[in-house]
Amino acid sequence: DLICGIGVAGIGAVVLGGAGSVVLAEADTRALKYAAFNAVPNGVGSAVACRQLDWTAPLPEDLRASFSAILLSDVLYDADAAEPIARCAAAALSDDGVIILADQVDRPYSSASRRTALCEALEAHSPAPAGTHWSVRSSALTPVEWNDAMHNVQIAVVSRC
Repeated sequence: DLICGIGVAGIGAVVLGGAGSVVLAEADTRALKYAAFNAVPNGVGSAVACRQLDWTAPLPEDLRASFSAILLSDVLYDADAAEPIARCAAAALSDDGVIILADQVDRPYSSASRRTALCEALEAHSPAPAGTHWSVRSSALTPVEWNDAMHNVQIAVVSRC
């Protein structure tokens, strides 16, 4: 779970059974402490590793090409975020890895254009083999409640197609 905040997406991936283990990666030490804490009452403390990671810096060697999936949840709200996120994710993903991206669509910007920017940046940092390219393979619109209001979240699988 890259730029995990307090770990909601990564912890959810383990709790729901889709992931045997998760690395919660975050630059903010305070948020990372909450992420580690939150794993315990959800019964997944032993399946979660926390790692302080500055996603704008080069990826440490021990994390290169070591993940089959990267979760990105609510991280594309900054227009300039796609490029450094793609650089970090491309370095961390295994050759057949996928990105699971969750982004709120009822924002004052176009979520579709941010997903496109991420795919273009992934292509720049990790070119797909000939005849393929990075794109949204599948997606679902999911309503969620937050602050007493309903919001629509687009959950997408981004991969080389």
